[in-house]
This record gives sequence, structure tokens and C-alpha cells, in this order.
Amino acid sequence: SVGGLSHVKDVIRRSIVLPFQYPDLYPVRSLRTPPKGVLLHGPPGTGKTLVARAIAKCCEATFLEVRVESLFGKWVGQSEQAVAAIFSLARKLQPCLVFVDEIDSLLSSRDFTDNHAYLNAKTIFLRLWDGFCTKEEDY
Repeated sequence: SVGGLSHVKDVIRRSIVLPFQYPDLYPVRSLRTPPKGVLLHGPPGTGKTLVARAIAKCCEATFLEVRVESLFGKWVGQSEQAVAAIFSLARKLQPCLVFVDEIDSLLSSRDFTDNHAYLNAKTIFLRLWDGFCTKEEDY
């Protein structure tokens, strides 16, 4: 249970929890189609992880916490494999809430000074995330 934040909890309940619990009330591709992702933001220690865990618990979904720094390895191809493994695991554990801590460090604007492995991991993450959130069977 999360104390306070009544407005935030109400928005989360209406936009995430209720559509998850009662999908028949939210037709596919209608104006009432719920979001497939939510961005929680704020300074460290404000309860983003706590809120995400509470959402997963309310939805009876597996909570998969990913730390961005764990995605990057020292060997060629290791970062790309780690990113792909997260999405593969999330599909196997459905229903699953994927919480990416410090995602802003991964999804900052692309820069030509970024190293090749970092750019590849970012590209793969974005491609898989897009497919993860838009696949027809996920509706």
C-alpha cells in the first residue's frame, strides 16, 4: 500500500489497474484503449519503484526490475543480448510489469559520440519496446 499521492493513485487505477483487471470494458483501438506504458519520473527517493511494485501487485503481474547499468557488458554483442533477454523473459512471465530504473540514461538523445555497443543496445531496446507495446496479441 502506498500512502498519500491520492491523485496519482487515482490516475494509475483508472488508466492501468482497471483496464488490466477488466479488459472487456476497454475495446481494442478505441478512444478508451489504455496506455501500454507509463513513465514515472521524479528525483531519487520519491517512490517510483514502490509505486511500480504496487501496480504490479494490484494487477497480479510479475514485477521485473531492470537496472540500465546491468544491460552493458564488456564483450561485443553482450549488451544487445541482455536487452533481448529482458523482453523475452517479460513475454514468458506475462502478465509482467517491466520497470526500467534510470531509463533516461539509456534513452537520452542519440549522439554520434556514443560508442557502437551503446547505440546498438539503445536501438534494440527501442525496437523491442515498440513491438512489445504494439503487438496485436497484447491487446
